[in-house]
Amino acid sequence: MDGHQPEKPNHLVKQYGVRYTKNRKKFVDIECQMTQQLLNSSDGGNNSPCVKASHLVPYRCAALMTVFGVRTDDINNARNGLLLCSAIEEAFDQLQLCFIVTLQGNFQMVVLNPALLPLPALPSKKTFASIDRQNLHLPSGLQPYRQVLSVHAHKAHHQAFRLGWIDRNQLNTFIDYHTLSRDPTPGADNNWVNTLTELIS
Repeated sequence: MDGHQPEKPNHLVKQYGVRYTKNRKKFVDIECQMTQQLLNSSDGGNNSPCVKASHLVPYRCAALMTVFGVRTDDINNARNGLLLCSAIEEAFDQLQLCFIVTLQGNFQMVVLNPALLPLPALPSKKTFASIDRQNLHLPSGLQPYRQVLSVHAHKAHHQAFRLGWIDRNQLNTFIDYHTLSRDPTPGADNNWVNTLTELIS
């Protein structure tokens, strides 16, 4: 999510259907899709904790969208973004946590770096431990791009193994979720599955 043109929060708020408060000019508080709390949506330009609207595939990497089976101009599609507490977004960017697609079709957040567990997911006061293995909140039914999150989860698990956060048994029981993330939409192009398998093997 780092190193890209910022996503517009109003686009994600409307598409995902999360709660918000606003004045006449801008959003004041936005619901984090993990903590489900209304929290400050602006850092005031001083990098203070807030709820951020961010791309999953960075804006500067728009050309990679076709690798995931979607169009380049879908870089600004709401499905390529999430509304998360800044501490969660930062941990996601650093592969310290990921979102996995469960067999029930939910997006479950998995904290891989155990050092994060006792820390608050700022600006929320909830700890990472309290939201570990909890589902991403998607009130409107719109889902983020599963193939993007699947590749991120693959990379995060392998980094976690290299850094000693998980053992080989945990790594071996992790399923490459891109193989389970075929788009069920009629007529959808799922050739990206084979492409990604080759790229990350």
